[in-house]
Amino acid sequence: MLVLLVQVHTPPHTTAQNTRVTLNLSTHQNMEAPQR
Repeated sequence: MLVLLVQVHTPPHTTAQNTRVTLNLSTHQNMEAPQR
């Protein structure tokens, strides 16, 4: 859900970089979720 908000807030020309960052963040959150 947060990833979608980030993509919407970010401009179109930076979507490529944001997608990579969002993917990295999502993977970190997924890995942290089970640990918690």
